Amino acid sequence: MAAGVGFTMIGGMAVAAAAPAYAAPGTPDPFGYTVSEVYASDIAPDESVYTGWHQGHPGAVNAHEVTADGLVLTGKSQVIYGYDESVRPSIEYRLFMNSVDRGEVSWTSTSDSDPAYFQIPVFFGQDVAAPNFTTLRPAAPTSGQNIASLDQQWVTSRAIGSAYAADATDALGELLSALIAEQNAEILGFGVFADEGQQSTVTGIGWLGTDYTFHPGERMIPGTVSIAGQAKVGSTLTAEVADWPAGATFTYQWYRAQENMGGPIDGATGATYTVTADDIGFFIGVDITGHKAGYGDAQARADVTAKVTAPVKPAAPAPVANSTDLAAFLSSNGATVQQPSAAGLPSSPLSPSQAYTATLPWTEADSWVDVYIYSTPVFVGTFPIVNGQAQIVLSASVLSALDAGTHTLVVTGQSSGAVQAVSVSLARMLAATGAAPALPLAASAALLLLGTALVVLRRARLKAA
Repeated sequence: MAAGVGFTMIGGMAVAAAAPAYAAPGTPDPFGYTVSEVYASDIAPDESVYTGWHQGHPGAVNAHEVTADGLVLTGKSQVIYGYDESVRPSIEYRLFMNSVDRGEVSWTSTSDSDPAYFQIPVFFGQDVAAPNFTTLRPAAPTSGQNIASLDQQWVTSRAIGSAYAADATDALGELLSALIAEQNAEILGFGVFADEGQQSTVTGIGWLGTDYTFHPGERMIPGTVSIAGQAKVGSTLTAEVADWPAGATFTYQWYRAQENMGGPIDGATGATYTVTADDIGFFIGVDITGHKAGYGDAQARADVTAKVTAPVKPAAPAPVANSTDLAAFLSSNGATVQQPSAAGLPSSPLSPSQAYTATLPWTEADSWVDVYIYSTPVFVGTFPIVNGQAQIVLSASVLSALDAGTHTLVVTGQSSGAVQAVSVSLARMLAATGAAPALPLAASAALLLLGTALVVLRRARLKAA
């Protein structure tokens, strides 16, 4: 960046909510998706927009080109990558100094061209609204490979507080320490510069762990990719491309992802992918890279599918034949008997005449679970996993067939084979009620009538006597 030249910072990089987005061409993206191949079409002719690759010297018309040999800088010419304001690396806390110490700042020019100067434009100072500015560059670069080090002599284009005047030279580590002392030091970008009367062909830049290379031609404008098919075990998903340049070919990488985890699927590099049981509970996505002769590669990412589910299977037999063997079965499967509250059931005995729904948290890769209740195994049913919970209905017909007392609900995943167990207590079945109270009443009435008749008969006999 030229001293005294104004610039504009544009909005932050866009990232997808469900999955990371690709970075802009040639962009060192803070989320780790770096596009390191820089094409001629990626380099803007001036710095009217500072963010991204651009020619940073004012009035440097036709002062750079990209050939098969690399980035050619002629005369006073510099090509800079400008960071978005939201992701500028800090010089504070020695983090950048540590990167330099690891050899993560380097640049290479061809041996038959003039040396190129590395450029690190920096803001610093207590007034963050109107910061001070300087550019750091090496004092004496050479043709070929250059690797920055903290003891290497560098130059500051402007004063750094009272420690250094403009154009002062010192070890890079000392200059960085002075910037840290001035506070709020942050890197605006990085790039390379050729001085007046010189021509340098830069073949690569190493910056904070990424190696950037320069290529002639245009970067392909990407089309789109979408996924056709159902996210069910056994189904085939197809990556469908649209709006790409004619003649483009593609490479594919399918991946599985959850809200906080995921990654590429080994060997899933074709235009189609068959969903497996390993994918249950995951979203499925695909990344594609388009290729065409004379163009730089371009990438696109499809929207992910719904979470993968499995079709319901016939229920498996009871895990064990009786309650005597149940403890050993649970132990061998790493399961302990949980309290009723773990499944959202009341701790008090359940009424056999009433239905209940257990909601048991389930994190395994299953769509369905089989449920039995012990002491002797009674099949309760096969139930779905909904929003991470097994939704288990305990019907009155099942409960009323059980004896009163404590029972164990055993839940097994149809796909994973995972096991959970929950204790439930069942109340005693009450005696039947309804029309029965009328019978004692009728009997009482009959006895009353009989008593009245006996009294009348006795009085009649007394009169006769």
